[in-house]
Amino acid sequence: MWKLFKNLKSQNNKFGISTLHAPNGLLFDDNEKVNCLAETYHNIHNLTREMSNPQLEQIINNTITEFQLQNFNTSQETLTNPTEINHIIRKTNNKKAPGQGIINNRAPKEILNNGYSSSVSKIDDEFYSMNYKYNGYLLIFAHEFFEFGALERRPKAEEDIEMLKESFGRLNFLISVEKNRKFREIEKIIEMESEKNFDECATFAVAISSHGSSNGIAACDAEYNLGNIIEPFKKTQSLIGKPKMFFVGCCRGMLVDNGVSILQNCVQTDGCQVEEYTIPVEADVLIVYATVHGYISYHNNENGSQFFIYLTEALNDYADTKDMLTVLTKANQQLAISFSTRNKDPEKAKKKQCMCFLSTLTRLLKFKVKAKEQA
Repeated sequence: MWKLFKNLKSQNNKFGISTLHAPNGLLFDDNEKVNCLAETYHNIHNLTREMSNPQLEQIINNTITEFQLQNFNTSQETLTNPTEINHIIRKTNNKKAPGQGIINNRAPKEILNNGYSSSVSKIDDEFYSMNYKYNGYLLIFAHEFFEFGALERRPKAEEDIEMLKESFGRLNFLISVEKNRKFREIEKIIEMESEKNFDECATFAVAISSHGSSNGIAACDAEYNLGNIIEPFKKTQSLIGKPKMFFVGCCRGMLVDNGVSILQNCVQTDGCQVEEYTIPVEADVLIVYATVHGYISYHNNENGSQFFIYLTEALNDYADTKDMLTVLTKANQQLAISFSTRNKDPEKAKKKQCMCFLSTLTRLLKFKVKAKEQA
């Protein structure tokens, strides 16, 4: 059945089963066949997700192949996708096949959503649906050491990790941390993560703590573009219609607010030279930069990145009651007003930083947060 539905979805094969027999030699009609196949697909799907048995898989494959050869009929009408299957099923009244009990007039969620269950927001909803087990999944890339160029060590990268883990953990996010990865390792991780099933997560997020410039980011051994991170997740089936957030904690140039370059001293900058890259932005994507294009982002040897300090403080203070764009505005307000560099050199002192965020969100994003415990 797995092969049959895979063919239906990916290759547009004919739905050609002419004689699917019920018990006692009776026949199912076409609509009942669809229901039977839907339920069979659902059961096999659950089974194969829970166990890995090559021998069982081979038996199933052989049985399906034999079944297809015996029952294939090219005169049947083509079904092109799971939506068509669902359309037929919804028109079918509940029926009791001989010896089979009730056959429900619904397809399993895996079929209705191209292999994934979903609580995606309805078309007129003001807010994204949070009807999931987890508010989201956060993937953190943090870089302290670098093997190329003149990039300095970032000794407080671990502080960024802890701030993010605390804030997003409180927001009921699953969290995965990757430290000091090389570019090819990052590519492989992104490929693997983008192929995961995020059915239980309302949102997806990536946070990056590193050196950078323009729209580029430094891995431990090479420079890469933000598009290498974003693009694969736009194709992830279980993230379609869900917010995908990217928090970029690195420089986007080497300028300070008065337009002059500075040397790293006391308060460091996260700068390296890379080619500018334009990111194609589509719906339901939120990109949050530590600074505006062309400017530096500050961190120090005591507390970590100013960007992540103010971001996580705003999440802690406002995520209970405000939507995400309001939270980001609050964070940006505090960063822009409260933060200034401190340095004995007047050319490097009193420099400012301002976040920049790009949103193609189609709804308001507000997390479900458990009520704070009373003291």
